[in-house]
Amino acid sequence: MGNIWERISGYISPVPSTILLFSNWDTYRTQIQLLSILDPEVASDIVISHQLFAEEAGGAFPRWVMANIETGVMQGDPTPILISNAYAFGARNYDPKPIFKTMRKGAEEPGAMSQEVEARPGLKQYLDKGYYNASIQLEYTSADFAIAQFALHAVGDEFASWRYFHFARSWKNLYNPETGWLQSRNPDGSWKPLTEDFRESTYKNYFWMVPYDIAGLIEIIGGKAAAENVWMNSLLVWMPVIMMPGSLPAMNRASTFPGYTTGSELPIKHRRLLTVY
Repeated sequence: MGNIWERISGYISPVPSTILLFSNWDTYRTQIQLLSILDPEVASDIVISHQLFAEEAGGAFPRWVMANIETGVMQGDPTPILISNAYAFGARNYDPKPIFKTMRKGAEEPGAMSQEVEARPGLKQYLDKGYYNASIQLEYTSADFAIAQFALHAVGDEFASWRYFHFARSWKNLYNPETGWLQSRNPDGSWKPLTEDFRESTYKNYFWMVPYDIAGLIEIIGGKAAAENVWMNSLLVWMPVIMMPGSLPAMNRASTFPGYTTGSELPIKHRRLLTVY
């Protein structure tokens, strides 16, 4: 895509392999993993392109670049997840240390910018109090888990990995035992309405967006039997008319719980319902 834009705009990238368009919130869950397996060199170019963009755009990674402009579309901090997945699936033709430094800037410096877009809105509250708007926090905790893995396996910094694994566990601060769901909180710690702050999905769908700690989620809600009931109910709620498998949080929860417990443990009627998805 970068070369196409260069021909249209007249902009010439200083690096021939630089790629100028990214929709990372849509691609970090499945696409980058497949690309890293099929063509690790191209996936590595994508990682390097993000590094170069961050260096020129204020020091933080972007979320969604369109024609070399950070649009700020969507939420969370998807680029560290994308890069960590690229590394895990074999795209490693780059120096991970400066990339890790950029990850840390976005994750720990409130107000860090990518062009005119704040990398992590609400970061100070997230770091100081351990809670924020639910769907955004679930994106942040996923990013922090990805940063922890990148620190451990790509950079070899075990101490830093502990720090980010700690941040990743803060999803538990969103669990409201009175409602039984993950829920947004006000700055004073009080609960927001259950349906508030969920981007392009619902609280029932976002409930499963802790893929790195499904065991912890099942434990906090009372065990596998309780989790099965929640999971079954989540299959019967709103789904987008336009299907984008692997993109939206709503798409991943169909296989999350049975993937943890193994499908053979599910009643046959539940397994039949799963085949619809």
